Amino acid sequence: MLRKGRPLSKFSILHTPDGLKGYLLVPDVWLVNYPCAEELEQVLNRHGIVFGIKHEILSAMVDKKVCNKRIEVACGKPPQAGEAGRIEMLVDTSASGKPRELENGRVDHKDLSYMVNVTKGTPLIRRIPPQPGVPGASVFGKELQPPPPKEVQFPEGKNLAVDEQDENLLIAACDGALMLYKNGSIEIRDEGCIYGDIDYATGNIEFAGDLRISGTVRSGFCVAVQGSLLVEGGVEDARVSAVGPVEIRGGAQGGDRGMLQSESDIRAKHMQHTSARCKGNISIAEDVVRCRLSAAKHIRARTIVGGIIEAGIGVEAAAIGSEAEAKTEIIVNGPAMLLKQKEDFLKRVTRIVHETGMAKEAAYILVKDGMDEHGLIDDSSNQRLGMLKEKVNRLRQEREQVQHDLETIDEKIAAYPEMYVQAGKLFPGVKVTIAGVEKRIRQVAAHVKCSVDNNEIVVHRP
Repeated sequence: MLRKGRPLSKFSILHTPDGLKGYLLVPDVWLVNYPCAEELEQVLNRHGIVFGIKHEILSAMVDKKVCNKRIEVACGKPPQAGEAGRIEMLVDTSASGKPRELENGRVDHKDLSYMVNVTKGTPLIRRIPPQPGVPGASVFGKELQPPPPKEVQFPEGKNLAVDEQDENLLIAACDGALMLYKNGSIEIRDEGCIYGDIDYATGNIEFAGDLRISGTVRSGFCVAVQGSLLVEGGVEDARVSAVGPVEIRGGAQGGDRGMLQSESDIRAKHMQHTSARCKGNISIAEDVVRCRLSAAKHIRARTIVGGIIEAGIGVEAAAIGSEAEAKTEIIVNGPAMLLKQKEDFLKRVTRIVHETGMAKEAAYILVKDGMDEHGLIDDSSNQRLGMLKEKVNRLRQEREQVQHDLETIDEKIAAYPEMYVQAGKLFPGVKVTIAGVEKRIRQVAAHVKCSVDNNEIVVHRP
């Protein structure tokens, strides 16, 4: 306690606006009879300063009898700010636009990872929630709250979804290409467009959706899409494939390396020295010159000169062959394609049966040799046994699917439509093969249709 007769008003007590620092000024009237450290602390307490008092500073003031000088004698504890929320990209896009490095240290300038493809359900972004801060205290003993940490939101974009099991995980809502924009937004594009040619500026292209190319696919490059493909220019000696339809508005001109493929249809303005195959129809608006084409259904063109044309159901053209008797081979043999598929399926069944037997035998040996007198096997053997059981189940499911495919093929063979070759003009030099029956055209025939009757090709007017 302060001794009687010592006026408290003579002490000057100050503090900062935030209450984190307290100051004491002892007037010179106390120089002769200077207060002790405990008395100075009592002065602070009576003015409300009760936290963070610097006792060593008070003792030093007493030792030196500091007067008429403002001294910091208390320091509060500032609140510790929390950690703001943030997002973490889960898809590596760092290689986009860079040549792929090969094993020998060289780089492939045609493989630039121009697009980053993802599938439905792929984790894209992890949201890290904000972490709260730690409260502090003023010199008056009052708790000081830290500012609330900043929340973070997922970026906006198309074809994105929050995972049902994790509200802080953003996933792809469909198959497509991951697009990142400068404004921070992202999207999964199941429809894309590349302006210009496919060349060394873009590298080879893989796209998990529908794609439109405004230019030309240059020689030696590859384009593969999981949807449909539209090329507004042409296709040179390049490899192009799509799950959906392929349309080449500028036509295709190839060489030894080029190939057009589709799980659906192929359409083009014209084709020259090009290979193409599809599981639907091939439709060429103008001429087909020395090409190798294969379609599961129909092939249609204005003219077909040279090459090998193979269709499942029919071939139609205004003219097949030429006056120069260019060697042209037309093959229509749909059931043979199906029979080849059936043969492949039967080979798969044989393989599945063999692998299933091997897995079951391995499981039997594992149990026979590894079981102890209590009928138990060790953890390693038990894990191996579980893997063998999973393999047997997987093979069983595969066999069921193959059996279903076999039944479907038999139905298709039984209901296969009439096969034919139809032409406005059929020239000598053309060999027609329908259902394994061959016929060489010896003279010009106009407005004819070729079909098989009694194991013989008949040329007649439709």
